[in-house]
Amino acid sequence: MNQYLINVPRYFFGQEQFVVEANTKAEALEAAKTHPEIRSHSGGNLQIDKMCVVKKINKKK
Repeated sequence: MNQYLINVPRYFFGQEQFVVEANTKAEALEAAKTHPEIRSHSGGNLQIDKMCVVKKINKKK
């Protein structure tokens, strides 16, 4: 599993960023839709349709 940094812009000001674990970018976007950060803002202040993967976070050993 890889870690991906997800960015979700708000409608009025700023953005939300959080980390999701998935195998691919497409799976990361799907997993982000059910992430607790998204579900807690279900009132509609986040632009979920403009959600994107910022980068893949490497795990250093």
